[in-house]
Amino acid sequence: MAGTVAGLVTRVAQVVVVARLLSPEDYGLMAIAGPVALLVFMLTEVGLGDALVQRESDRIEDHADSSNSFMLILGVFSAALMVLAAPLLAVTFDDARLVPVMVVFAICQLLQLAEIVPMAMLRRALRFDRIAIVSTVAQVVGSIVAVACALGGLGYWALVLPAPVIHGLMLLGFYAGSPWKPRLRLVVDDLRKLAVVSLSQYGTRLLGGLSSHGQNLLVGRYLGPAEVGQYYFALSRVQLVTQLLATQFIPIGISAFSRLQGDVRRMLDS
Repeated sequence: MAGTVAGLVTRVAQVVVVARLLSPEDYGLMAIAGPVALLVFMLTEVGLGDALVQRESDRIEDHADSSNSFMLILGVFSAALMVLAAPLLAVTFDDARLVPVMVVFAICQLLQLAEIVPMAMLRRALRFDRIAIVSTVAQVVGSIVAVACALGGLGYWALVLPAPVIHGLMLLGFYAGSPWKPRLRLVVDDLRKLAVVSLSQYGTRLLGGLSSHGQNLLVGRYLGPAEVGQYYFALSRVQLVTQLLATQFIPIGISAFSRLQGDVRRMLDS
């Protein structure tokens, strides 16, 4: 809970400072590029993190190795796809600034996919203290980067550059604190066993992402960056608290109930 409060205070302070220094067009650019990057992430994430947390197996480290190797492959592939698609996105929205922004988000995409397995192994070990510390430190550093960019007159880069900084620090922190150490190993049968859980949740998350963020692309395409920037700014502020709470409590719930999946009576009592 302390990590949630610290994260909320940091995000609010960042918003107050940065919002006074940026224009609606700056937020509009983020409102267009951000949902595209998020939808690509949701397409490639495939739920292996939650599947690892729930998996009952004495070969869990082998499953983690295969999952990690698979996520790295997906990360490289999806990052390359985002870079190649960036010029098309710039033409569609008539804004050349989208090209370098999407390149940065492609790097962030690789970092996000690479952090899934080490974070899942920390969740499996119920090391939420470690996750909270790493996430809070990364968020604070990211907020400092955002404020520094805004004060330095870098405009929309104040909204773009914090993302790879945050996820880079989280990746390092999760690997350093995880009881599991990765090996280069990819066994299809390991992935097949995990897919039973991961794919059952995949469609729901993807549809939720499309419904939540697809409207940004429509508004940006037909009304322009300034209008979608105002819409994005207002909506993201409303969602700030719920997003922070969801990212804290949903993983804890999944990890806790996974420990009880073989004991129906304890599951009902909880």
